[in-house]
Amino acid sequence: MLRINILDIAEAVGSIDERFIEEHLARREELAAKAGKRAARAEDPAGKAPAARRFGLKRILAAAAAAAAVIAVSAFAVAQFAKTPSVPAPSEESNAAVSAFTIPDNAVLPPTRYGETTGHASLEKDYNLKELYEYSDLVALIRVEDWVCEYVDSENDIGSTRFDTELLKVYKGEKTAGEHILLKQEGNSKYTFKGYPLFTYGNEMLLFAKQSFKEDGVYWIPGSYTTIVDAVNAEGTLYFIDRACCMSHIARFKAATGETDFRTPTGALAEKIVEALLKTDPVLAESYREKFAADPHTAHPFALTEDEMTRFFEMFKN
Repeated sequence: MLRINILDIAEAVGSIDERFIEEHLARREELAAKAGKRAARAEDPAGKAPAARRFGLKRILAAAAAAAAVIAVSAFAVAQFAKTPSVPAPSEESNAAVSAFTIPDNAVLPPTRYGETTGHASLEKDYNLKELYEYSDLVALIRVEDWVCEYVDSENDIGSTRFDTELLKVYKGEKTAGEHILLKQEGNSKYTFKGYPLFTYGNEMLLFAKQSFKEDGVYWIPGSYTTIVDAVNAEGTLYFIDRACCMSHIARFKAATGETDFRTPTGALAEKIVEALLKTDPVLAESYREKFAADPHTAHPFALTEDEMTRFFEMFKN
């Protein structure tokens, strides 16, 4: 799998200092060493691998780390540091194994899904689907990959996290499928919004994003947690689900599409969606289980198929 290079990240963000580069490279080296040991054990279960082979692996890792460090130092020699990211240690919660979903050995997971404190936010703008599509520079089906860094109460950032993200399919924008972007999410290991856990490796969503004016290559989410649309493949059908139910509000949905009828996950469909989410993200699965079991008179999320959503996108273009 093609993954964004940490040095490319450094150049794009322009504000990650050498400490993060060292931490990230050390993590990669540790994971590579573990993978090497597993491979050696598989080849030689008795543990009698030649010393020269073990020394070769160690020497290669050391040389790679040294070369990367030299490149990192030169890349940052001319950088202007407006902010300094922190690199908290991963928690057991973050690294827990997820049933039926394989996380690569070299994946860098967020240190936690929920911060030490939970906050509430009142946003100035409530988007409907049409407004959000028109305002966004990029609309794409994405997969979240590596956690990159977080910022905590720095000069220009009250608290956010960066993720490496792969574009699986692009519906609007100049990017193409297979490219990677850096995605900014509000919240970090210190605080998160209620009901808005930090993303993690494997999350898929329909992303509506704006390109940052401050950070080249970084995209942010208009509407924050209110415009997150999770992508869930349930028994061969791709559903886009309005997580916070804000765009599912009947008046907003009608204003955007001219329609009032949309699928609300109930019964068998709700169970399929929860089962699919359990394979990739039990935190989200539990959240949706609670939503689907709530009083039907309360807000419920839409679950539009990809064909239905694409039809609306074509409508919005005209």
